[in-house]
Amino acid sequence: MLIPNPEYFETLTFLVKNCLITEILSFAQYRNATFYCINSKQLFMDVNNFNPFLRLQAVRKDEHLFELKVTASNGRYFGTTDVYDTPEPILKFAETLIGFPQDNSDLLYETGFKNEYSSFSMHFYRIDKAGHIAVEVNLEDNIKTAFKYEQKNKIRIEIIVEQKAIQKFQKDLSRLASKKEGIAILNGKDDAIAN
Repeated sequence: MLIPNPEYFETLTFLVKNCLITEILSFAQYRNATFYCINSKQLFMDVNNFNPFLRLQAVRKDEHLFELKVTASNGRYFGTTDVYDTPEPILKFAETLIGFPQDNSDLLYETGFKNEYSSFSMHFYRIDKAGHIAVEVNLEDNIKTAFKYEQKNKIRIEIIVEQKAIQKFQKDLSRLASKKEGIAILNGKDDAIAN
C-alpha cells in the first residue's frame, strides 16, 4: 500500500488548487495509486492499481440534515459527488442489508435530485444463482465551469462484492447515520480478466 508523506500531499495540493485531485489525494491514503506530476498545473493518476470500492463520508451536519461525500470506483472508473440526506433513510437501508442476499432479492437506496443538483444511488442485487452480489452505483452532480453556468457529470458503475464486505459496510453505515459522522466503506472484488 502506498502512503505518501504529508509534504507530498501539500505539494500536489498546491500544484492543483481547487481541483478534484484534492479528494483523490485523500483517497490515495488507503488505496494503491501512483501519481505523476506532468507540469505545475496537471497531475496524472494511474488508476490501474485501484481496488473497487464505495465510500460514504459524513462531511457536514446540522440539526436535521447531513452532507455525504460519496466516492466510488470499479477499478477502472472513478467518481465522486456530494449529497444531502437525513439519518432515517440511511438507517432504514442499513437495516435491510442485514441478511442480504438471503432475505432480499434487490435493495435500492437513493438520495438527491436526479437531473437537477446532485444524486447518488446504490442498488444491491444478485448476479447469478450461486449468490454472487453486485452493487450498481450512480453518481451525478452539476458544477459551474468557465464555459457553462451548469455542467452535468454522471457515472454509473458496477462493483462486485462479497457477503462479508456487505456485513462490515452495514455496520459502518448504521454508525455513520446514527452519529451523522464517520465513514462507511464497501470494498469490492477485482473481477477483471487480464488479456
